[in-house]
Amino acid sequence: MVPVLAIGTASLIALFVRTRFTSHDGPLRLAGGEVPARFATTERSQSVMLNDGSSFTLDPTTAVETTGNDGRQFKLVLHRGHVLFDVAPGRHWAIDAGQLSVDVDAARFAVWRSEAAVEVEVFAGKVQLRGDAERTLDAPHSLRVTSPPILPRTPNVIAPTTPTVKPSITPKTAESRPRKSVPVPAAPEPTWRTLADEKHYEEAYQTLGSDGVKTESKRAATLDDLFRLSDIARHSGHPADAVTVLVKAVHDFPGDRRAAIAALTRARIHADDLHQPHQAAEAFAEALSLGLPQALTETARYRLVESRLADGDRVGARAAATDYHTRYPDGRYREAVDNLLHDERSTK
Repeated sequence: MVPVLAIGTASLIALFVRTRFTSHDGPLRLAGGEVPARFATTERSQSVMLNDGSSFTLDPTTAVETTGNDGRQFKLVLHRGHVLFDVAPGRHWAIDAGQLSVDVDAARFAVWRSEAAVEVEVFAGKVQLRGDAERTLDAPHSLRVTSPPILPRTPNVIAPTTPTVKPSITPKTAESRPRKSVPVPAAPEPTWRTLADEKHYEEAYQTLGSDGVKTESKRAATLDDLFRLSDIARHSGHPADAVTVLVKAVHDFPGDRRAAIAALTRARIHADDLHQPHQAAEAFAEALSLGLPQALTETARYRLVESRLADGDRVGARAAATDYHTRYPDGRYREAVDNLLHDERSTK
């Protein structure tokens, strides 16, 4: 029987097999020597430290399960939720997130899985994606894959029995009349939604037309459609159009948890594609206020410091840096934040 370990009021359930620690050449182990098997959070996030220096942080309502663990590779399945991974070199990792699988040897990245979509964001290094989108993804880029809609099952219908009809005999003198051919209907043209789901973003943009993204975003009734439209605009080289769509996503669906992801995506576009640090800082702050998944908050707070400094807002940058150090005294961007402030003081 697998023992269950309950950690505080976080309602974290960690299922693991207790075996004696031997060496780093064998399976990865937790700090106490246990071999990790399954982790599930409910109310709070949880950081898991491994004996090779790797770690991963589970956001609330997240479940991951180990499916392989030896001296060569570590395999996980992300069933739901958000996880921030920090993989140390020396061992291959494979994360199955449904529509996407992530192969990595050393990188810092986050994976988010829900019923509607799977998203991977790389903060340092690079990962290899397999599944619906096979490609190499490096920092600081992300990729989101939406799930196809589940179509209702067609009920089984029993066709009526055709009565047997005796063939008629045609006189030999009767002329044979040619039958008219029935035209075969042409296959329908793919819609922009279909093209977006198949990752044909440039073709989807051409199908919509130059003003089509803005037009469709005004009539969009779901957040999924707005994410599709923003993906079309971003990946077809129209970041400004994507910003317009993502602003509407946050405005129309403020109560949806993914609204924070929309704000974060807009922040990255302002910072990395449009080089607009002022708008980027506002969007990073908005994403944090909307309740980003905890696996993404530390990076967003670091980018907030970075954007405010790039905008010339030294007071705001120092306030954001102080907030970062208070929340993450041993954070992975601690030195980077200090270096930013040091460079800012040196330029005075």
